[in-house]
Amino acid sequence: MRHLVALALFSSGCLFSAPEGAPQFWPPQLGGTVQAVTVGDLDGNGSTDVVVYMTGNSSQAGLYEIVGGKDLAAGGRVTSFSKFVPAKLTAPIAAFQLGGGTQKVFVATGSDPVELTSYSNALEEDDLEITDVSGGSALLWAHPITFPGNMLHIAVSNGSQISHVASDFIEERAIPAPSGPTWNLAQVATSYASGSDQIVVVATPMQIVRSPLPTGIDPMFTWTTVRTGPAWVGQTTVDLDGDGREEVVGLDLAGKQVCIVDPGAAAVPVTPICLAIPNLPSSNEVTLFVGTNVTTNPGPDMVIAQASGSDTQYTLVEDYTYAAGTLTSTMIRPLAAGGPAHGRSVIVNAGPGTPNSVIVFGTDGAAACVQGPC
Repeated sequence: MRHLVALALFSSGCLFSAPEGAPQFWPPQLGGTVQAVTVGDLDGNGSTDVVVYMTGNSSQAGLYEIVGGKDLAAGGRVTSFSKFVPAKLTAPIAAFQLGGGTQKVFVATGSDPVELTSYSNALEEDDLEITDVSGGSALLWAHPITFPGNMLHIAVSNGSQISHVASDFIEERAIPAPSGPTWNLAQVATSYASGSDQIVVVATPMQIVRSPLPTGIDPMFTWTTVRTGPAWVGQTTVDLDGDGREEVVGLDLAGKQVCIVDPGAAAVPVTPICLAIPNLPSSNEVTLFVGTNVTTNPGPDMVIAQASGSDTQYTLVEDYTYAAGTLTSTMIRPLAAGGPAHGRSVIVNAGPGTPNSVIVFGTDGAAACVQGPC
């Protein structure tokens, strides 16, 4: 592991190529290939700010900021971008935005080894970590986890290795697999408090495991198996019941159902709570959006985005209810609007008082509204 302090050159406004006052139409006229899209409220004004991560030549590759209420109009229409930060991004890209008091963007790239970069809410580069995770894997992901003392750490994985580092990028360490030298296609990690302990959870397609996080120098993990069963894809973590602990949500493609596991359940192994999705497409590039309302009804919804080399299809699980032992929905239906091949989908809000919209970005940057006030 090598820790590098970001060069002042990369954090200065001089590298923002958008000329002051000049209109920057979307998609970018210079082109590039969209690798990832993230959303969050970077400026704290209540509207969604979108960051698009594109690869290409030196005038194309970097981070593009689409500001809610300015570049992002009502109905999820993307008209322009406000800022371009050049960066040598290598596909694949894994990124996320943190809001609240943190207001940061974290980006992991597919370089070998994987590089993890943090940016301020103004997209000024803060730190660069050259991780111990090998690059070149399409399974790259990054996810926030909380360590004892409420310390934010960033977990980075290529599916077989998982490393974590504090948000100040000091003391990177590995999260070892329960058995064998590597993880078997790890998809996501989360953590939660349990008494005086902080518990880390890792989900692979067929297994969910948990362990207390070590607090001393010796990184000993004691793994407990929470779930073993059919393969899940698109796994994500969401606190569905407001208890401060995120549930793991995954899509069982073969069984045509969406399933939920509480990783902190006292009795293990846990039997997942599932909801049948009868007309589920077979595409396995899956992104799950859980807990955000995208209809005119007040209840929370799930949106299942499934991309392939030909298109992107969507299933809406409308007004779902999750409680102990049950998962129900008032309606499950495919969305008529689809998206392009390998679409990158996000949920946005143009400003306070406006409904949410699902929009999709094609690899060429073109954006279209799928659901909401389109």
